[in-house]
Amino acid sequence: MNLPTVRRAFVTVGERQVHYRQAGEGPPVLLLHQSPASSAELEPLMRHLAPRWCVIAPDTPGYGHSDPLGPAQAQLGIDAYADALAALLDALGLPRAALFGSHTGAIIATRFAARHPGRVSALVANGILLNSAEERAELCANYFPPFVPDWAGGHLAWLWSRLRDQLVYYPWYQRQAARRIEWAMTLADIDHAARDLLDAGDHYRSAYRAVLDYDIAPDLPRLAMPTCLMVAQTDALVMYVPQYPAASERLSIELLPDFDALPAAVERFLLRQPALAAAVIRPDVPRRYGPGSKMLHVQGAQLHLRQHAAEAGRPLLLLHDLGSSSAALLPLLAGMGGSRPLLAPDLPGHGLSDATSAHTPEAIAELLHALLGQAGMRDADVLAEGASAAVALALAARLPGLQVTLCNPRALAAAELPQLAQHLPPPLDACSAGSHLLRAWTYLKDRDLYSPWGERSAATALPGMQPPPAEALQRGLIDLLRARAIYPRLLAAALRQATWEAIAASGARVLAVPGHAAHTRLAGVQALPVERAGRAGLLGDLRR
Repeated sequence: MNLPTVRRAFVTVGERQVHYRQAGEGPPVLLLHQSPASSAELEPLMRHLAPRWCVIAPDTPGYGHSDPLGPAQAQLGIDAYADALAALLDALGLPRAALFGSHTGAIIATRFAARHPGRVSALVANGILLNSAEERAELCANYFPPFVPDWAGGHLAWLWSRLRDQLVYYPWYQRQAARRIEWAMTLADIDHAARDLLDAGDHYRSAYRAVLDYDIAPDLPRLAMPTCLMVAQTDALVMYVPQYPAASERLSIELLPDFDALPAAVERFLLRQPALAAAVIRPDVPRRYGPGSKMLHVQGAQLHLRQHAAEAGRPLLLLHDLGSSSAALLPLLAGMGGSRPLLAPDLPGHGLSDATSAHTPEAIAELLHALLGQAGMRDADVLAEGASAAVALALAARLPGLQVTLCNPRALAAAELPQLAQHLPPPLDACSAGSHLLRAWTYLKDRDLYSPWGERSAATALPGMQPPPAEALQRGLIDLLRARAIYPRLLAAALRQATWEAIAASGARVLAVPGHAAHTRLAGVQALPVERAGRAGLLGDLRR
């Protein structure tokens, strides 16, 4: 059986970009995820509902890939999230929709329904908590400590322990026998939750604070639309069911045996709502894209692209380092914006782009060639960072007029290829103890300081190279974990092809920061500022 396709997109809401998933056709149903997750967790429910409805699942502001509403330390209330949801419906051209929310999403959905009742045709709230002012204060004081990158990697040990503890205790920080629960999650689920929390960073606290500080009890009896409060018997929040308001003509309560019963229960409830069947969706509403992100469909894959338009100039394709993403290029994109048209895609299997069968520099170059054609930019130049030099050179072989610029190319001499394995990353598969996070963190620390990265000695040190700050390591860790399925073999292929000898023979322009190996391996290397933001003026002048 063919599963419904879930497509991803961005829409501009005010000054923010909101990332969302969409599947199916018909009356609109909006799904809100729990914290600190993203809309990815709702894909199974989306596919279950998509045959009958147009299902849309946004990333809550500050989570997944949606911009936050404000600084991480801002004291945002629940109404800020409810009103942001109203603004999203406006941007999507949806005057009204059915609403489903899970845990944090259920509470945001409930407040939205109470605050904007005319915009909700029906509401399903899965797993809500009702507690006293004292309990809310206690949760707000302990539930969401700051999550700040630590050079030593200590925050990663906390993250993994925090995610494991929430499966055994509720709340997660009250590690007592009386607080024991049993919430089943696979290692893959915990690993995915870790990546979600890394994505949110310190912003993960915002929605938690807004939700835990909101007294939901007065709003529940006043809801004007058909509402169902659902909760699984295996959910820690089932303890609050005795405090739910009494069922009424508009309000129903459904206890489910487990989480697997949720999709069918949501479907049954929605099928009973005549107002939803009469709802209208406007699929022709133009999406207001800013100069940031969009998703393109190229050769059957969804590729993420950051694009900056300009009135004149030869387009420039910017390629991030292998194992990284276009997010690392944001300072450069901001500094070069307006100088010429800029395109910065996430390579396949990196960032927000789908993994594809393109596992070699040549195959990725073919995909990028198609992307340029779809973007109407068949005539362009390319700037590549790190090991993506191999992709740039493969693309130049397809487009002979291409001007290639390589920034801090990562390469080996042909004579060093027998030791190639020493230059590849350590195993990054998820480990039940979370050690894969620290392995990745250590790799990123040492990769640009030593060659090979795992041999820390005076003989292998790269003199003059600056250690990355903790914030940059955090960004790199997020990208590396996303790309880990493709990164080792793609890096191996790139290092085999784009050797120092091949780069020298290509005629590509090479720029590198002081202390980079390129200065000793190649002639005519141009100095590059250490900070990406300081490179914009120099690189913006790259013209044919």
